[in-house]
Amino acid sequence: MWFLGLAIGLSSVFLVQEAQAFDLEPQQRWDDTVFQIRQKVHDALKEEKCIHTFSEQLPRLEKGFHELEVERDQVLEDLRTARFCQGCGKTARELQKMGVTNSEQHFLDNGGTRPATPEEIAAKTEFYSTEVTRKSAQIDSGRAQLKKCEENRFFWSREIGEWAADRLIPSAAEILGQLTDQWTDRSEGWKSKISQLQESVRVSQKHLDSARGSIPENPSRVRAAVLMRDTVLKQLDATLKSYQTAWLHTQQSYRSKGSDLRRVHRELLQEVSRLDDRFVFGGATLANATYFAFPVCEEPKEPGARHEILAVDVYLILIQWRGSGV
Repeated sequence: MWFLGLAIGLSSVFLVQEAQAFDLEPQQRWDDTVFQIRQKVHDALKEEKCIHTFSEQLPRLEKGFHELEVERDQVLEDLRTARFCQGCGKTARELQKMGVTNSEQHFLDNGGTRPATPEEIAAKTEFYSTEVTRKSAQIDSGRAQLKKCEENRFFWSREIGEWAADRLIPSAAEILGQLTDQWTDRSEGWKSKISQLQESVRVSQKHLDSARGSIPENPSRVRAAVLMRDTVLKQLDATLKSYQTAWLHTQQSYRSKGSDLRRVHRELLQEVSRLDDRFVFGGATLANATYFAFPVCEEPKEPGARHEILAVDVYLILIQWRGSGV
């Protein structure tokens, strides 16, 4: 009964499908890269907002600075040419700035004009000198901030491009390639198991043929041989079904994972498209379709249909056995 023991032993070897641990490192790299790219897009958009802000503020600051210089020159000229109100102590320019439309009438109504004293001229000169310095510092600060925002925007743009090219796409290819490689390794194991079972089928069938051909025929020997052959055929059939299930699962896993990766990929493209190319300069590598070209990976291939990986004689025995309704 050694052959029956062999068949039973095969059941514990070939029906157990060992779970293979999926290497999470490529997936972790993908997840981290997606997070980092999104953060960089967020940072780049913040810098774009900064650029917009200072691009709008600077012209106003520069215009105000120019108007201040004109006002300073006119006020000091009014002080020197006795266009200085005797009553309120304002120059013609200062009165106009306050909304007085007829400064000459204002002078007449308030005791006329007088020349400003040297102390008054010096005080007004100091006042405008301080204001000019303050506004000049605002302009310098605004220009410095704008330059910093532009440099930061350039940096994040380049970072997005490099992360997409050097990390995102390779990690996606690695994830899909890993699924293909795992199936390739597993399919070799399946073929090896099936090959061993094929040999067991041949051996069991040989024993059955021998038992049936013996003269006189020994019924108990024939029954034992049939039991052994049927046991091995059951194991072969179960192994083939397990193999087919594993293959379909691998296909589904690959396509599902590919679909997930492509969905995130499209989302990233949409997020990156919000960036304004006008703010990229100096050869910055903005992440674009070139760097977001999704990898085309070869799907796992099935080693062959059931009958293609079986020897013809074993396949026929299996078909006949299935047809017998055992």
